[in-house]
Amino acid sequence: MREGTKHEVLILTNGKANCGKPLSTVLPALHAKANVFALTIGSFSASGNKELTSYVSKPTPAHIFAVKNFQNLQKLLNLIKAEI
Repeated sequence: MREGTKHEVLILTNGKANCGKPLSTVLPALHAKANVFALTIGSFSASGNKELTSYVSKPTPAHIFAVKNFQNLQKLLNLIKAEI
């Protein structure tokens, strides 16, 4: 990563972790270098939502987006582009 540049990370998820190891081990380093956003597609559990909120940057509501299906995804992506 180039020094002095703004970095953004977007996590696309269905709310079910599947990376094999706890992300908490890499989150401090990631947050030090980038703003982390999340985009959820479909519905997911309360425990999945709680886990996801621990991944994104603060303030949490400004960094988590949700769509019910892929048809709504394009509209949301346009909004994210405008914010970044």
